[in-house]
Amino acid sequence: MKQKILRLALGAFAVGCFIGAPVWADHHEATEPMPEAAEPMPEAAEPMPEAAEPMPEAAAEPMPEAAGPIDINMADAAALQTLPGIGETKAAAIIAHREANGPFATVDALQNVKGIGEKTLGKLKEQITVGASE
Repeated sequence: MKQKILRLALGAFAVGCFIGAPVWADHHEATEPMPEAAEPMPEAAEPMPEAAEPMPEAAAEPMPEAAGPIDINMADAAALQTLPGIGETKAAAIIAHREANGPFATVDALQNVKGIGEKTLGKLKEQITVGASE
């Protein structure tokens, strides 16, 4: 019983130290006088220049969306990576599948690519096409 009380007391003490340490440190720093500087800081030779130019409005706007759906049979890796859920690896897998098996006959055939499942295809369906054959 005495050991349990001792452990509890030591635990409470340790928690109090951790909780109180930041408060003590802030108070300690605030009450300690600042050391005197050996020499005063020299004045700046020139005033700071004004900012060159403000950032143009167009740069702050998000990238515009593609004009139409992306043809997964013709798109390069950069174009495929603009699609949601398609990064560098999946874009490369789409291109490799297309080169090995020929063009995709339908948008749903994209599920044959490793890493693209029903969920990813659901996000993409409105933004992709297989060209004139669909």
